[in-house]
Amino acid sequence: MQSWQFSSTANASATKIAPHKNTVSSEPIPGGYLQENVNDTNKLTALSISVWVKPDYSQGSPEFTVISKYNSFILSINNIIPATQIAKFSVFNGIKWYTVESTTQIPQQWTHLASTFNGTAICLYVNEKMESCNPLPETLISVRGDLTITKLNNLTSDSDIVIGAYVNPVRENVSNQFNGLVDAVKLYDTPLQPPQVSEIFNENKQKYQDYKEPDSFATDTLSAILP
Repeated sequence: MQSWQFSSTANASATKIAPHKNTVSSEPIPGGYLQENVNDTNKLTALSISVWVKPDYSQGSPEFTVISKYNSFILSINNIIPATQIAKFSVFNGIKWYTVESTTQIPQQWTHLASTFNGTAICLYVNEKMESCNPLPETLISVRGDLTITKLNNLTSDSDIVIGAYVNPVRENVSNQFNGLVDAVKLYDTPLQPPQVSEIFNENKQKYQDYKEPDSFATDTLSAILP
C-alpha cells in the first residue's frame, strides 16, 4: 500500500487555511491554499483520504474544500449551502460527478474525515463511523456513434493535489476555499477498510482533543512523502 502524506516541514502541528485572493502557488500562503504535484495520483484505481479538520464557519466560501484534484475528486464541507456543515466526497467519471454525503454535521472542533473509492462505490467516514456508502452507477456513452455502458474504473487527472481549495487550471480559477485548520492529510492508493479507519482515528484522537492552537503557523513548502 502506497500513501502520500502532506505536512509542513516546520514543527507546527497544523496548517491554517483561510480565504485569500492570491494566485496559484506551490507554497502554502498564509490565509491561502496548498498545492502539490504528485504524479503517482494521476491515475488511481483506488483511493482513500484521511484528514483532520477544524472548520470555522464564521466566514468564507459557501463550501469548504478540504482536498481536491481537478476533474478527479473533492473532499469538502458545506458552509452555508444546504445541507449546512455536512461533509461530502465526490469523484468524476469524465462526464459527471458522483457524491456521497455525511449524515451528521461537522462541528467547529477537530474532526477526522476519511473517504474511499474502490471503482464500484464511494464511502465517507466521520470520526471512524461510516456515514454513507453509495454504489457508482454505470454510465451510457457514445463511442464512434455506438452506445456503450462504462464503469468508473479509475480516477484520471494530471492536475495538482490542492489542500484548502478547488483549482480549475483550464480557467485559472480558484474556488470554495477552506476556512479553519487542516492537519495530517494522507492519501492511499487502496480503499481503507473500516477497521483501518478506526485505527487511524483512535491513534490520533487524543492528540486533537488536547490540541492548543499556536500563536503562529508554519508557511513552509509542502512535501509529498512516499514511505
